[in-house]
Amino acid sequence: MLIKPKKENRFNLGQVEGVDYKCERYDVNNEGVKEYWYLLADSDMTYLCSNGPFNTPEARDIAIIKEVEKRNEKTWIH
Repeated sequence: MLIKPKKENRFNLGQVEGVDYKCERYDVNNEGVKEYWYLLADSDMTYLCSNGPFNTPEARDIAIIKEVEKRNEKTWIH
């Protein structure tokens, strides 16, 4: 799974490849330390979760993929 960027925009929106999840990735400067966060939404743009802080953008993106995989597994359990 990869996160494909939506059009260039200031909100850093992305589509998680292969599933109907979208994410908004952002960073904040907390007392001189940059932190990375995300919001995860479904195809109806209902926000499902917000998570952070992460130390790097890569750690944040890995967390997004893991969250999507976890949520996607739940939909396949019968």
